[in-house]
This record gives sequence, structure tokens and C-alpha cells, in this order.
Amino acid sequence: MQLQDRRKPTVKLRNTVKGLALGPASAMGVLRRTPASAQRRKAGVAVQYFGDTLNYDGPTRMHEQRLVEFETPRPLFETRANVFYSPSGMAWVDGALHQAYSVRMPSLLEILRRPKAKAAVIDEAVIVECDYPYTYGDWVQTYLGTVLCAEPLGAPLLLPAFLAKKDYVARDLKRANIDYIVADEWRCIRRAKILRKQTPLLYWTEREVDAYRAKLAPVRPEPEPGSITYLGRFDFVGEAATRQYPSEVVATIVTKLGGRVLRPEDLSSDKAATHARYTETVIADHGSAVANILHWRPKNVIELFLNDWWPNNNLFLAHHCGAQNIGAVRVDGRSPEDIEWRIRACLDHFGTPQNLKPNEKGELSRDAAPVD
Repeated sequence: MQLQDRRKPTVKLRNTVKGLALGPASAMGVLRRTPASAQRRKAGVAVQYFGDTLNYDGPTRMHEQRLVEFETPRPLFETRANVFYSPSGMAWVDGALHQAYSVRMPSLLEILRRPKAKAAVIDEAVIVECDYPYTYGDWVQTYLGTVLCAEPLGAPLLLPAFLAKKDYVARDLKRANIDYIVADEWRCIRRAKILRKQTPLLYWTEREVDAYRAKLAPVRPEPEPGSITYLGRFDFVGEAATRQYPSEVVATIVTKLGGRVLRPEDLSSDKAATHARYTETVIADHGSAVANILHWRPKNVIELFLNDWWPNNNLFLAHHCGAQNIGAVRVDGRSPEDIEWRIRACLDHFGTPQNLKPNEKGELSRDAAPVD
């Protein structure tokens, strides 16, 4: 299962057709949409950051964005009897597919796939409301965070089959000591505990950060003063839409600054601790790799984004992870010199030394000569 690239005309058309078809399905009672009143949102905590914003070509400066929260708080759990749950994470109750109990918005085909009459029975299990279960970042910020905040669950987690096939899902659940069952066929849950998502989309609060760190990152070493690490996408082909970042350009810039460059193959939550000492400043292409800061203590975080693809959720993740300074730099349509200037402007604003180089022992020296 892959997230479709919403920027493509064919995907826009498909989504339009789907949206038109969901109305009749709701009217017929086959689909139970989450009520609009339960989805209304309000502005939450304000986060200030330095650099750029969408469609902005002016000089770097301070900007502000606000966290998005649900206007009406949701119950943590709901309990329903005889819930039919599919391998793709669709939840049916009394002949209707319920969006609020499912792992994502259903496809038209899934609305037509009625539960099997002879589904395997489970006495009790937990199922999770989710938004976008497509990538590692989605898994952490739209599913795992919800689960960790509700621990102990009081019943095994019933995991959609497509999620159970992902290595990082099994790894994280094992490390968090969460028992789960795989929905590898239709299941009928006699008593289902539905874990409701407490925050919209990919947004996290301090609650989710604390719950994650308590289970998966209890020890986070202090970084060396002046250290810089770049998390680049390079030619990484992820589970979501393809996005091209000037990673080689940024890698050259960060190397000139005396920083370290990490590629996707260098990154995973079980390896994160080995990089912690070099992360006083983290520069990262927008993407799942930013979630590594949950395992570190960054003082400064700079996210590099594209004008047509920038969910701003990582600003708030950085804020709740304790970053004192946050920056954002748009990198598409800009020259290497302009990108470097904007990254350096962020570092200047943060008061971060830019002339540090590792010695032969890998230690950072404040006496190194400036790099031209």
C-alpha cells in the first residue's frame, strides 16, 4: 500500500471521483463518516521559527505557525460489540463501515467488500483510529504515538496485515513490549476497544513525545557542543510520493561546516543512539528521518522543504522534543549558493559556530580554521 502523489492530475481526478461516490455510500448507510463536528479544529500552541515559509522568496526572518488541535476532545477509548475487522484495517459494525474505527479512509472497493460471515472470532482486542498509515513517519506519528499514550491497553492490539509486514512496525512494538495479533483474515471482535486518535493528522503534542521517549528512547546522551548532523534523502525511494531534494548540495555545505552527513541506510530508531553525540544541530530534508530527533537532544533543528510538499508537523515535533531554535529553508528552485546562505543565516541566528572540524579522533575543535 502506497500513498498516492496528490500533486499528480490523475490522483487529483481519482480523489475527486472518490469524494463524489462517498456521499451516496454515506446516504445509504453503508459508510459511517466521522461527523464534521468531531473533526473541527482549532489553533493550539504557537511555534516560532527562523527562515522561510511557503511561497516566500524574501530574506530569512522569523515566522510563526500554530499547532492544530481538535476543537472538541475525544474519548480515549470507545467500546463496541461484534466489530468485523479486515486485513486492510477496515472496521464494520452493524452492516456499516465506520471511518472512526478504521485505520484510514476506505477506498471505494473496500466499501463494497462486506465482512465475511464466518470471520475468525476474537473475544477482546484493541483497534486504532488512524489517518495515514503509509510511511515510517506516518506509523510513528499517526499510529504508534496514539498507542503509546494509551498504555497499558488492557487487551492485545489487532494489527492490520499490511502494517504487520513492515519490519519497523514489528521492531517498534517488540521494543515497546506491546502484545499484538495480526488481522491476516477477517476477524470478528466480540468486545472491541477502539483507541481514538487524540490529535489531527501528523501533529504531536508533548504528551506523545513523552510517551514515545519513555518506551523507546529512555536514554538520550547530551550532544557535543557545536556538532552538526545532516539527515539527507539523496536518491532514497520511500513508501510515499517521490520528492527530489538537493541532498548532494546540502551534504557539501554541511561538510564545509564541519558536520556529519547521514544517508537513509544509516538511519533507524535502533541505530539512533550511536549518532546522538553529533546532534546539537540537526539539519534534515523533510521526511520520516526527522523522527530520529526523538532519540536525541537537539538544541537546533533546521528542516529543508519543497514549496509543493511541506506538512509543517515537524516544526511542532522539534518544539516538543526540546529544540531551543527551529529553522526552515525552502530548497527547490534555489541555487547552491542561496541554499548555503540561508542555512548559514539560520545558524548565525541561533548563535551556532560554523568553523568546527573534527580532528583525527573525531572530536570537534573550536580552534579549527574557518572553512571558505
